[in-house]
Amino acid sequence: MLVLSRAIGEGLVIDDDTRVYVVEANGEMARFRVHRLYGPGTESEEFTLRKGERHAIDGGISIVLTDLRLINGKRKVRIGIDAPREAMINRDEVYEAMKRHAEMLIDESNPAPQVEVAFGPGFNAEDIENCLEYLSLLYRLEGGVGLKVVGSESAAPELAEVPNGF
Repeated sequence: MLVLSRAIGEGLVIDDDTRVYVVEANGEMARFRVHRLYGPGTESEEFTLRKGERHAIDGGISIVLTDLRLINGKRKVRIGIDAPREAMINRDEVYEAMKRHAEMLIDESNPAPQVEVAFGPGFNAEDIENCLEYLSLLYRLEGGVGLKVVGSESAAPELAEVPNGF
């Protein structure tokens, strides 16, 4: 289970199609809004969870309210996410930054631009690998080559270009 802290108004993105936002938090409960961007259930859904309660979203994904805290005057909720290993889960602001960066890198006039990515302290090898897999997917969808982590033992894995069909 992945556990993330979110304040009221903040959210997370699961894969590219589901966003979960914290709408309200007080006492021992929090209210969430789930918005699906694609598919038959594109409407928003709201629900309330008490500490320890679980709510199934879909695709084998569920969230649990693990804790509520007051940090620096902001009420924060800790959300546990149970999802298949292949599911991409990011804080909303990280997802948007990766999306902006990937869009900036895709240049139709240059089918194979060089991609340079830097990660600050606090990123572990799995975080880096997940980010690179996401960038690779976006880039391949635009017809370019992808990126693959070929060595992730150091904090800065080596990269290799791979064919579009990888």
